[in-house]
Amino acid sequence: MTKKNIDKIIMLLFSILLGALLVIHIRNNTQKYDIISLKSLQMMENEIINTQEEINDLSEAITGKYLELQEYKKVLKEKGSISSVLEKELETYKMISNMVDVHGSGIMIRMEDNDSGYIEGKNLNMDIIHDMDVIMIINDLKAAGAEAISINGKRLLVHSEVRCGGPIIRINDEEVAAPFIIKAIGNPKFLSASINAPNTYASNLRKYFGIKIETRQSDDILVSKYSKEIIYKYAKSVADKEGE
Repeated sequence: MTKKNIDKIIMLLFSILLGALLVIHIRNNTQKYDIISLKSLQMMENEIINTQEEINDLSEAITGKYLELQEYKKVLKEKGSISSVLEKELETYKMISNMVDVHGSGIMIRMEDNDSGYIEGKNLNMDIIHDMDVIMIINDLKAAGAEAISINGKRLLVHSEVRCGGPIIRINDEEVAAPFIIKAIGNPKFLSASINAPNTYASNLRKYFGIKIETRQSDDILVSKYSKEIIYKYAKSVADKEGE
């Protein structure tokens, strides 16, 4: 075999070896990258959007706290104390939690059973006010913008229950009997319309069942505070959880 042929064989083997090494190198590098699907891109985009929303929320919270701090500094500089600001905030939180007496324009509603007398074959249950009747009227008042409501002096909260108990109903686990006096603070015209307008629940109680419902608008309705202690057995502050 001539030297020229030997050189050709060596070059061929070297080329094969180089090609094999190149293929191995490419395959190894390719395994390090995952195929990016359209779904993966969408998930990444959603994560970016959610993160941006969290950043915006935090930014708004920081801005709000900064403005509060500036207000405290201003009051402290002018009056030497921020107790007045804190007292105002405390009163606001008490109003929100229904822990203070409130007054304002609104309406007073008086509800009484139908006492027109017994008619043979008539279901007497149709002549009395049930818990559902009170609940439906309360819901109509809320939809009309009522800001504070009481029934026979019992302040209604978000979790207040209205349950039937024979001739009486129970509100906040206390018994109240007819006549039921409902006080609601809000726009008197809107509140009155929610009771007196045709085809409202209250107007149908009057028309079809003879339930007596009277309303009176006033510029100064007093709604008493919630007098019991509120105890949460299961609900906990999110801030407390974050601090654990």
